[in-house]
Amino acid sequence: MWVSKEKCKRAREYDVLSYLRIADPGELVRVSRNEYCLRSHDSFRISNGKWHWWSRGKAGHTAVDYLVEVKGYSFPFAVNEVLRAMGGMALRKTSVKEKSFTLPAAAENNDAAREYLKSRGINEWLIDMLVTSDLIYEDRRYHGVVFVGNDYENRPRHAAFRATDSSDFKLDVSGSDKRFCFRLPYRECRVLRVFEGPVDLLSYVTLCINEGKEWQYDDMITVCGVHKMSGTDTDVPPALSEYLRQNPKVEHIFVHFDNDEVGASAARGIMRRLAGRYDVINMPPPVGKDYNEYLRISGKEKRRERENNN
Repeated sequence: MWVSKEKCKRAREYDVLSYLRIADPGELVRVSRNEYCLRSHDSFRISNGKWHWWSRGKAGHTAVDYLVEVKGYSFPFAVNEVLRAMGGMALRKTSVKEKSFTLPAAAENNDAAREYLKSRGINEWLIDMLVTSDLIYEDRRYHGVVFVGNDYENRPRHAAFRATDSSDFKLDVSGSDKRFCFRLPYRECRVLRVFEGPVDLLSYVTLCINEGKEWQYDDMITVCGVHKMSGTDTDVPPALSEYLRQNPKVEHIFVHFDNDEVGASAARGIMRRLAGRYDVINMPPPVGKDYNEYLRISGKEKRRERENNN
């Protein structure tokens, strides 16, 4: 993707605080009169128009820098996201309350979203169930798949968008509240399973279905991304904190993050913070980078086994 010099210049006019007030107000936590941190990264501070991510040794000023360095977006995607969120207009002052969350408009059908999830190995019955429950649908503009996160009164408060083409582009819809990321319907179970993203969660459930294992008696949530923690970081993702606040019955927590250093670091941080209060078990995929890769590897092995038997 290419962006013009004019677009780059316009996008760089926006500082990170102005952008977050519009695009992700639920992430902002006021620490003092002129200082903010993020719900998902308490070592990230915004002050005097600049941001510092102390645990990672990174700093910047513009919203574009934030999206590239913190969110991991490519530079062209970051420029377009800032202009989209800010309306492509000149700088404007706004309060946190001015930006409300709105789900992207739905397409006439969910064909592209269904085909994308099927191509990732997700069980078709599971897809149908979530589409019928309005937890998954296809957006009208880009024909990507939208994963809806409801609050505990079943009101949409978060939406995670994922492209269905080869770009693998994904982001949280503007105004999303990270306390309410995509999850399966809340049942107040004693066992909670926590995943980085929606596709990982659906892959785990598909594995259980394929292997005839029970999965309906566990609550399952996503946290929509994690970050590598330092040895002293112990922050818990907002979606997990909110779930634990809502469900006093939970006793066991299984952390199913990616099989890499970032996932392992985030899991260790959660275990440090919740030690002594819950039975927390780190359970990354036994094979592959994440549970979707594990699902696809398992599918290939089963097909190979069937072919050998035939």
